[in-house]
Amino acid sequence: MKTITVTFLTILLISIVFVSCKNRSKLYELPKPVEVNNAVVALEKGTFEIVPDASWFIIRFLKNDHIPVKASINVLDGSLNVNNNALHLAEVTLDMSSWDSSLSERDKQIKSILFHLDNDVNQKALLKVLKAKQDLQKALSENKKIKELPIQINLRALNKDHTLEAVVSLTINEKNRLVITTIKPLVLKQEAFLSALDLELLKDLRKIDSLSETFEVSVHLEFISPVVISH
Repeated sequence: MKTITVTFLTILLISIVFVSCKNRSKLYELPKPVEVNNAVVALEKGTFEIVPDASWFIIRFLKNDHIPVKASINVLDGSLNVNNNALHLAEVTLDMSSWDSSLSERDKQIKSILFHLDNDVNQKALLKVLKAKQDLQKALSENKKIKELPIQINLRALNKDHTLEAVVSLTINEKNRLVITTIKPLVLKQEAFLSALDLELLKDLRKIDSLSETFEVSVHLEFISPVVISH
């Protein structure tokens, strides 16, 4: 009889604790960050954060003047602000040490010479899209797309600033993300890009198979607007 009573009391206590914890989780459930599922709400907020895995930065050039090569560089982080009072439309940080053209030995040489992997400053590049003259919030709210937007880009790489002109499209896609894509590749001259290198590094660079006089850069950036919604 004593054993039965102890067993009954044990089961009763476990049941009370289980019900108590279950009710408490409902009472104290915390709001969770979610991706905005309404494009209008996202645009009113105005600020967006980049989705690195869905964004890319591609450089195309010629090896030995006739072999096309395509290299990719990873996006680390970034933000976008379509508010009219924003200083910049977008700022994106690139990981130059992630340079990958699928030519492993050559990539290793290029990265060691151009991006000085022992120098944290040169391992990263900062891309700034200057403020657009157009009211982007209004245009995107009405059409969800701007087919052609002339912009100016400042690219700081190898401890030097490069100013580029570009035409991009801005689109709110089916996932309610704001997407920036270059319509035509940006053209970056080798002479200007490598002018920050000292003579010794230039000598080392010439030992690698010749690069073309210009680089073509294509950009695709996707941004989300995360908020916290209380349930």
